[in-house]
Amino acid sequence: MAPVQIRVLILEDRPEDAELILNELSTAGLEFDWQRVETEAEYLSSLETAPDIILADYTLPQFDALRALELLRERGLDIPLFIVSGAIGEDTAVAGMRAGACDYVTKSNLARLSLAVQREIREAHGRRKRREADAAVLSSGRKWQTTFDAIGDGVCILDQTGMILESNKAVAELLGGPEAENPTRACLRANPEHCGCSFHAAARSLQRETEVVQLGARWFGIRVDPITNGQGVFEGAVQITSDITERKMSEQALQENEEKFREITGAIQDAVILVDNSGRVTYWSPAAEKLFGYSLDEALGSPMVDLVIPEQSRDIMSGALRAFLEHVSDGDRRSPAIERPGKRKDGTVFPSELSFSKVRLRGEWNGLAVVRDITERKHAEDALQLRAQLLDAASDSIFLYHLDGTIVYANEASHQMHGCPGGELIGKNMRSILSPRYAERFESRFARIMQGAEPCFESVHVCVDGSEVPVEVHVRVIDVNGVKMGLSVSRDITDRKRIEDELRQALAQTRAGFEGIVHGMASLLEIRDPYTAGHQRRVARLAISMAREMGFTEERIEGVRVAGLVHDIGKISVPAEILSKPGRLSESEFSLIKSHALVGYDILKPIEFPWPVAQIVLQTHERMDGSGYPSGLRGEEILLEARILAVCDVVEAMASHRPYRPALGVEDALEEISRGSGVVYDPAVADACLKVFAGGAYNLDDGEAG
Repeated sequence: MAPVQIRVLILEDRPEDAELILNELSTAGLEFDWQRVETEAEYLSSLETAPDIILADYTLPQFDALRALELLRERGLDIPLFIVSGAIGEDTAVAGMRAGACDYVTKSNLARLSLAVQREIREAHGRRKRREADAAVLSSGRKWQTTFDAIGDGVCILDQTGMILESNKAVAELLGGPEAENPTRACLRANPEHCGCSFHAAARSLQRETEVVQLGARWFGIRVDPITNGQGVFEGAVQITSDITERKMSEQALQENEEKFREITGAIQDAVILVDNSGRVTYWSPAAEKLFGYSLDEALGSPMVDLVIPEQSRDIMSGALRAFLEHVSDGDRRSPAIERPGKRKDGTVFPSELSFSKVRLRGEWNGLAVVRDITERKHAEDALQLRAQLLDAASDSIFLYHLDGTIVYANEASHQMHGCPGGELIGKNMRSILSPRYAERFESRFARIMQGAEPCFESVHVCVDGSEVPVEVHVRVIDVNGVKMGLSVSRDITDRKRIEDELRQALAQTRAGFEGIVHGMASLLEIRDPYTAGHQRRVARLAISMAREMGFTEERIEGVRVAGLVHDIGKISVPAEILSKPGRLSESEFSLIKSHALVGYDILKPIEFPWPVAQIVLQTHERMDGSGYPSGLRGEEILLEARILAVCDVVEAMASHRPYRPALGVEDALEEISRGSGVVYDPAVADACLKVFAGGAYNLDDGEAG
C-alpha cells in the first residue's frame, strides 16, 4: 500500500527548527506537502487549504499555539494540532492539551513526533470514518448501527448526566462485556478526588475534552465531544474510548530507558554527548555542562564541534566526524581515542581526550562522543618527563628494579658507565651487571637491607667489554603503586680507589720510615741500659693485647704499639750509672729519673707521627688520682693510650729483674693492678689487663712486640 500524501502546516518562526521537524517526519517515511507560517494572518490563510495536520510552536513573537487552537474551534475545524516546542512546564503542556491539542512534543525529543503524527493520522482517518458512519445512521438506522459497530474504538452516546444511551460493540470488547459502564464514571469511583474528567469538562466548556485513564492494568484514551441544541444548551455527548495500553507501555519503557540513560551518563565524570547524523547535539550530559559551560538548552540542536573544538580545528574535526558517521559499518562502530584541544564557553582551551562510538537509534546512525579533561594527566606526564630528564642528567647510575633483580628503569649515566646503548639494560637482571663475587651476594645483601642493614656499600660492576668498574652503592626499598621495588644509586669510584691505593703506598713508606726511627731509638736506649733490654718491646706487646681486648681499631692499636716501643726514650738523658745502680736511689737521682718523661716528649714532639705518640709518652707515668708525674693529671685528663701503657709498664717492671731487686713475678704484678684499679689505674684498663692474663693465656716472654 503506497504511503499517504498529507498536507502539513508548520507554525514556527525558526526555519532551522522547522527543517529539523521535517527531517524527522521524512525519516519516519511520511510523504507530505508542507507550508510554514509565523503570523495569525498567514495561519488563517493557510487554513483555507485544509491541512491534514498542524505542528505549532507554543510561543511565537506575534502568535501562539493557544490562539491557533481557539481559531480552529471558532471555525469548527477538526484538524489535529500538535504543540512542538522547547522545554515547557507540565502546567503549560496540560493547558495546551485542554485547549484541544492532540499531543505535545519537546524539540529535544522529536523521535516521538513521527509516532504521534502517524497515530493521529490514523485517528483522523477513524474520525472521518465515524463521521461518515454518523451520516449514514441519519439516513438508515440499521445502516447506522452497522457502521456504528464497525468503528474500532468504543463509541458511547451519553445523556446530560453521563449515562450511556447507546454504545457500539467495541465498548463491550474494550471494557469487558455488554454490561460495561462508562469508563468516565468508573474513573470517578476509583479516583474520587479526580474532578476534571473529560465528560464534565465538556459539559462545562461545550468543547472537545480529552483525558487518559487507567483501569487495572489497561490504559484508555477518552475524547468527549459535547452535543448541544439550537440554543447551545448541553444535551449530552459522544464519547470515544481507545485502548492505548500498548502505546503507554511503549512510552513508559522509552521513558524508563531514557531515565536510566540519563542516570548512567549523569554519574559518569566524563562528558557524554549524543549527536544525530548531521553532527548536531541531541543529548548533553550534566558532566558536559560542567566541562564546557553550555547548558542543555544552549547545546541541543547545535553542531557539536562548534561547542567543544577550538575554531582553528573545527573544519578538520567536522570532516572527520561526518566521515565517521557516514562510512563506518556495523562491525566498526568505535574510533580510537584521540587527544585534541578542547574549548569551553568562556574561550579557555584545555587538553582533552575524545572518543567516538556509533549507535543506531530509530534506524539511523548517531554518534556518541565521550570527552575527558586530561589536564591533570598532562601535568603528571610533564612532571614525569621532567623527572626523567633530571635523572638522565645525573652523573651517578640510577636503577629501579623488582625484588628479583629485574631492571625496569636505568638512566643515561648507567648505560654510559656500562658501555651500552640507551634502553639496553631494561629487562636485564641486576646480577648480570655485577662481578661474579658480588652477584653471588646480591640476594642475601638485599634481604639484609630490607631488614634494616646499612644501605651503603661498595661493589663492582661489569661493563659490556668485560672491564670492571668499582662503585659505591646506595640502596633503598621504595613503594611504587603498592609494589615494593629496589632503587640503587651507583657512583663510579675508580678515581677514589686509585687515590686510596696511592695513599696506602705513601703511608706504608712513611710507616716504614717511622718504624726504622722507632727501632733505632729503642736500640740506642737498650745499648745504654742493658738491664732494661727488651722492656719497651714487652710493654708494647702487652699494650697491643690489652688495646685489642678493649675494642680499639687496628689503626689506633698501631699508635699504642709505637708509643710503647719508645715510652722510655727519655731515659737516654739519664746517666748510665744511675740507670744500672743496684742500690737505692737518692732523692736527686730519682728526680733525674722522673725527668725522662718530659725529655722523651721533647725528643718525639718534632716527629709527625699519625698518632699523638709524644703526648702518650709524656703521660705514661700519670695516675688516675693525680699522684703521677710530670703534670699530676687526673682521670680523663690522661689519654686512654697513656693509661694503658701505665698499667703495662708496671706489670712488665714488677715481673722482670731490675738492678736494685730481683723479679717479683706476674702474680704480684697483677695483684698490684687489681689493688690499684679505680684509684691509680683506670678500672677498664685494669680489667682488660686481668682478662689478657686470665688462665695463663699470656706470657710476657713469648715473642716480642713489633
